[in-house]
Amino acid sequence: MHLNSLLLFRRFVAPRISPGARVLELGADGDPSIFCREMPDRVWDTADLVDEAGEWSGDGSRARILMPSPYEIPVPDGTYDVVFSAQVAEHVREIWTWMDELARVTRPGGKVITISPVSWEYHEAPVDCWRMYPEAMRALSERAGLEVELSWCGSLEPPRTRRPFPGNGAPAGARSPGGLRLAVMRLIGWPLPVAHDLVTVAVKPVAPRPA
Repeated sequence: MHLNSLLLFRRFVAPRISPGARVLELGADGDPSIFCREMPDRVWDTADLVDEAGEWSGDGSRARILMPSPYEIPVPDGTYDVVFSAQVAEHVREIWTWMDELARVTRPGGKVITISPVSWEYHEAPVDCWRMYPEAMRALSERAGLEVELSWCGSLEPPRTRRPFPGNGAPAGARSPGGLRLAVMRLIGWPLPVAHDLVTVAVKPVAPRPA
Protein backbone atom coordinates (compact mmCIF):
# COMPACT_ATOMS: atom_id res chain seq x y z
CA MET A 1 0.00 0.00 0.00
CA HIS A 2 1.34 3.43 -0.89
CA LEU A 3 0.57 6.97 0.11
CA ASN A 4 -1.12 8.15 -3.08
CA SER A 5 -3.60 5.27 -2.96
CA LEU A 6 -4.60 6.22 0.57
CA LEU A 7 -4.89 9.91 -0.36
CA LEU A 8 -7.10 9.06 -3.34
CA PHE A 9 -9.28 6.95 -1.06
CA ARG A 10 -9.70 9.79 1.41
CA ARG A 11 -10.58 12.40 -1.22
CA PHE A 12 -12.64 10.46 -3.78
CA VAL A 13 -13.79 7.19 -2.21
CA ALA A 14 -14.57 7.71 1.49
CA PRO A 15 -17.12 10.51 0.84
CA ARG A 16 -19.01 8.13 -1.48
CA ILE A 17 -19.41 5.33 1.10
CA SER A 18 -22.48 6.13 3.17
CA PRO A 19 -22.68 5.39 6.92
CA GLY A 20 -23.91 1.85 7.45
CA ALA A 21 -23.00 0.77 3.90
CA ARG A 22 -22.05 -2.85 3.37
CA VAL A 23 -18.62 -2.93 1.68
CA LEU A 24 -16.61 -5.73 0.07
CA GLU A 25 -12.88 -5.12 -0.39
CA LEU A 26 -10.98 -7.40 -2.76
CA GLY A 27 -7.30 -8.15 -2.16
CA ALA A 28 -7.17 -6.35 1.17
CA ASP A 29 -3.85 -5.95 2.99
CA GLY A 30 -5.40 -7.50 6.11
CA ASP A 31 -8.65 -7.83 8.01
CA PRO A 32 -9.34 -5.07 8.92
CA SER A 33 -7.56 -3.40 6.03
CA ILE A 34 -5.91 0.00 6.07
CA PHE A 35 -8.99 1.39 4.30
CA CYS A 36 -11.46 -0.26 6.69
CA ARG A 37 -9.65 1.36 9.61
CA GLU A 38 -10.41 4.73 7.98
CA MET A 39 -14.16 3.97 8.16
CA PRO A 40 -14.87 1.84 11.25
CA ASP A 41 -18.65 2.38 11.18
CA ARG A 42 -19.11 0.52 7.88
CA VAL A 43 -19.88 -3.19 7.50
CA TRP A 44 -16.66 -4.22 5.78
CA ASP A 45 -15.92 -7.69 4.37
CA THR A 46 -12.67 -8.78 2.73
CA ALA A 47 -12.15 -11.33 -0.03
CA ASP A 48 -9.11 -12.90 -1.62
CA LEU A 49 -7.99 -15.97 -3.55
CA VAL A 50 -7.42 -19.42 -2.12
CA ASP A 51 -4.47 -21.59 -3.14
CA GLU A 52 -4.56 -25.23 -4.23
CA ALA A 53 -4.78 -26.36 -0.60
CA GLY A 54 -7.82 -24.16 0.00
CA GLU A 55 -5.93 -21.64 2.15
CA TRP A 56 -5.89 -17.90 1.67
CA SER A 57 -3.02 -16.99 -0.64
CA GLY A 58 -2.59 -13.34 0.33
CA ASP A 59 -0.32 -11.64 2.85
CA GLY A 60 -1.38 -10.55 6.34
CA SER A 61 -4.60 -11.51 8.04
CA ARG A 62 -6.99 -14.12 6.74
CA ALA A 63 -9.75 -12.88 4.41
CA ARG A 64 -13.34 -13.45 5.42
CA ILE A 65 -14.44 -14.61 1.95
CA LEU A 66 -12.28 -17.09 0.05
CA MET A 67 -12.46 -16.89 -3.75
CA PRO A 68 -11.79 -20.04 -5.80
CA SER A 69 -10.74 -17.83 -8.76
CA PRO A 70 -10.40 -14.12 -9.53
CA TYR A 71 -13.73 -14.35 -11.32
CA GLU A 72 -15.79 -16.05 -8.59
CA ILE A 73 -16.97 -14.27 -5.46
CA PRO A 74 -19.11 -16.82 -3.56
CA VAL A 75 -21.93 -14.48 -2.51
CA PRO A 76 -25.41 -13.88 -4.01
CA ASP A 77 -26.15 -11.24 -6.61
CA GLY A 78 -26.50 -7.70 -5.29
CA THR A 79 -25.03 -8.41 -1.83
CA TYR A 80 -22.97 -5.24 -1.38
CA ASP A 81 -23.55 -1.49 -1.48
CA VAL A 82 -19.91 -0.91 -2.46
CA VAL A 83 -17.35 -3.26 -4.01
CA PHE A 84 -13.86 -1.78 -3.66
CA SER A 85 -10.33 -2.71 -4.64
CA ALA A 86 -6.95 -0.98 -4.54
CA GLN A 87 -3.87 -2.26 -6.37
CA VAL A 88 -5.69 -5.39 -7.55
CA ALA A 89 -6.90 -4.73 -11.11
CA GLU A 90 -3.39 -4.80 -12.58
CA HIS A 91 -2.94 -8.39 -11.34
CA VAL A 92 -6.07 -9.82 -13.02
CA ARG A 93 -5.53 -11.40 -16.43
CA GLU A 94 -9.12 -11.28 -17.69
CA ILE A 95 -10.03 -7.94 -16.19
CA TRP A 96 -13.23 -7.73 -18.25
CA THR A 97 -14.52 -10.97 -16.67
CA TRP A 98 -13.46 -9.69 -13.24
CA MET A 99 -15.42 -6.45 -13.74
CA ASP A 100 -18.52 -8.47 -14.65
CA GLU A 101 -18.25 -10.33 -11.33
CA LEU A 102 -17.77 -7.12 -9.33
CA ALA A 103 -20.89 -5.71 -10.96
CA ARG A 104 -22.84 -8.91 -10.21
CA VAL A 105 -22.32 -8.77 -6.44
CA THR A 106 -23.12 -5.02 -6.28
CA ARG A 107 -26.72 -4.05 -5.56
CA PRO A 108 -28.61 -1.86 -8.06
CA GLY A 109 -27.73 1.71 -7.15
CA GLY A 110 -24.47 0.55 -5.53
CA LYS A 111 -20.92 1.38 -6.57
CA VAL A 112 -17.88 -0.44 -7.94
CA ILE A 113 -14.77 1.54 -6.97
CA THR A 114 -11.21 0.74 -8.06
CA ILE A 115 -7.80 2.30 -7.51
CA SER A 116 -5.02 1.02 -9.77
CA PRO A 117 -1.45 2.11 -10.51
CA VAL A 118 -0.45 4.02 -13.61
CA SER A 119 3.22 4.95 -13.08
CA TRP A 120 4.48 2.00 -11.04
CA GLU A 121 7.09 -0.37 -12.40
CA TYR A 122 6.33 -4.02 -13.17
CA HIS A 123 5.48 -5.99 -10.03
CA GLU A 124 4.08 -9.48 -10.37
CA ALA A 125 1.73 -10.86 -7.71
CA PRO A 126 1.73 -13.42 -9.29
CA VAL A 127 1.24 -11.53 -12.59
CA ASP A 128 1.20 -7.86 -13.56
CA CYS A 129 -0.89 -7.21 -16.66
CA TRP A 130 -2.34 -3.73 -16.89
CA ARG A 131 -1.72 0.00 -16.64
CA MET A 132 -4.89 1.92 -17.49
CA TYR A 133 -6.06 5.48 -18.04
CA PRO A 134 -9.60 6.79 -17.43
CA GLU A 135 -10.97 5.82 -20.85
CA ALA A 136 -9.85 2.22 -20.35
CA MET A 137 -11.71 1.89 -17.04
CA ARG A 138 -14.68 3.68 -18.54
CA ALA A 139 -14.82 1.11 -21.35
CA LEU A 140 -14.49 -1.82 -18.92
CA SER A 141 -17.13 -0.39 -16.59
CA GLU A 142 -19.62 0.30 -19.35
CA ARG A 143 -19.10 -3.20 -20.76
CA ALA A 144 -20.07 -4.55 -17.32
CA GLY A 145 -23.27 -2.48 -17.38
CA LEU A 146 -22.01 0.22 -15.01
CA GLU A 147 -22.28 4.00 -15.33
CA VAL A 148 -19.05 5.88 -14.61
CA GLU A 149 -19.44 8.68 -12.08
CA LEU A 150 -15.73 9.51 -11.78
CA SER A 151 -12.50 8.36 -13.39
CA TRP A 152 -9.43 10.42 -12.52
CA CYS A 153 -5.72 9.78 -12.93
CA GLY A 154 -3.00 11.66 -11.10
CA SER A 155 -1.10 12.16 -7.86
CA LEU A 156 -2.08 13.73 -4.57
CA GLU A 157 1.34 13.12 -3.01
CA PRO A 158 3.06 16.31 -1.82
CA PRO A 159 5.92 16.81 -4.30
CA ARG A 160 9.30 16.66 -2.62
CA THR A 161 10.98 18.85 -5.25
CA ARG A 162 9.98 21.40 -7.86
CA ARG A 163 10.34 18.77 -10.57
CA PRO A 164 8.36 15.65 -9.61
CA PHE A 165 7.84 12.93 -12.21
CA PRO A 166 5.54 9.89 -12.35
CA GLY A 167 7.10 6.83 -10.73
CA ASN A 168 6.96 4.68 -7.64
CA GLY A 169 5.48 6.49 -4.67
CA ALA A 170 6.05 6.48 -0.94
CA PRO A 171 4.46 3.82 1.30
CA ALA A 172 1.37 4.88 3.24
CA GLY A 173 2.43 6.32 6.56
CA ALA A 174 6.02 6.86 5.48
CA ARG A 175 7.71 10.12 6.36
CA SER A 176 9.39 12.14 3.67
CA PRO A 177 13.14 11.54 3.70
CA GLY A 178 15.08 14.33 5.31
CA GLY A 179 18.67 15.30 5.87
CA LEU A 180 21.26 17.19 3.93
CA ARG A 181 20.94 15.07 0.80
CA LEU A 182 17.24 15.84 0.31
CA ALA A 183 17.79 19.52 1.16
CA VAL A 184 20.38 19.76 -1.60
CA MET A 185 18.16 17.88 -4.06
CA ARG A 186 15.29 20.26 -3.33
CA LEU A 187 17.54 23.29 -3.67
CA ILE A 188 18.77 22.31 -7.11
CA GLY A 189 15.36 21.00 -8.23
CA TRP A 190 16.49 17.40 -8.62
CA PRO A 191 13.63 15.29 -10.07
CA LEU A 192 12.02 12.88 -7.61
CA PRO A 193 9.12 10.47 -8.26
CA VAL A 194 5.52 10.65 -7.10
CA ALA A 195 2.98 7.90 -7.74
CA HIS A 196 0.25 8.36 -10.32
CA ASP A 197 -2.83 6.19 -9.88
CA LEU A 198 -6.28 5.85 -11.42
CA VAL A 199 -9.43 6.00 -9.28
CA THR A 200 -12.75 5.03 -10.86
CA VAL A 201 -16.24 5.13 -9.35
CA ALA A 202 -18.96 3.35 -11.35
CA VAL A 203 -22.63 2.96 -10.38
CA LYS A 204 -24.79 -0.08 -11.07
CA PRO A 205 -28.02 1.25 -12.57
CA VAL A 206 -31.35 0.59 -10.92
CA ALA A 207 -33.50 -1.41 -13.33
CA PRO A 208 -36.64 0.44 -14.38
CA ARG A 209 -39.87 -0.92 -12.99
CA PRO A 210 -42.06 -2.88 -15.42
CA ALA A 211 -44.84 -0.79 -16.94
